[in-house]
Amino acid sequence: DTPDKTNVSLSAYHGIALGGKVLDPEEYSLALASRIFGGGPGSRLWTRLREADGLSYSAGAGYWASRYEANGGVSMSAQVAPQNVSAAEKALHEELARSLSEGFSAAEVEKFKKEIIADRLRGRSGDGWAFGFMSNQMEFNDSADVYEKGDALYASLTVDQVNAVWRKYVKPEQLVWGVFGDLAKIK
Repeated sequence: DTPDKTNVSLSAYHGIALGGKVLDPEEYSLALASRIFGGGPGSRLWTRLREADGLSYSAGAGYWASRYEANGGVSMSAQVAPQNVSAAEKALHEELARSLSEGFSAAEVEKFKKEIIADRLRGRSGDGWAFGFMSNQMEFNDSADVYEKGDALYASLTVDQVNAVWRKYVKPEQLVWGVFGDLAKIK
């Protein structure tokens, strides 16, 4: 209960045993799938909760993994008005179930692959990227072409790979859900 909060945050998370490898096709597939599912404008969660149903101010999903070990996680969230909590929760569950049963389309996979690669290329122009690259070379012995290899790996992913990895690692029954807001206002 957070009575000082105007809006309500819906969040869900569960850990997964993935990570600790460089250029792992499963990690790249899961990163792509989570972007299709909830990676901002054009993603399934954004389109459903924000654009189609008008329930949320924001909606998203994410994936992360450790570089040190097989330890990662998947998450999803939405920021909603208190009167939209029930409908937004229902929509989150429905979109997750739909993504697992129907999978992602070839068109979605191609669109978001291009977006990720473009973001990666754009990101390599800044000083922060250069610092991160040097740090990873020192800590993990990354090769000079690891980012280009990552781009190629994203480009090579198939719709079958992406759907298989999404279904392998995303388990609705393992999600821990949280609702954070003024509970007196939630309907």
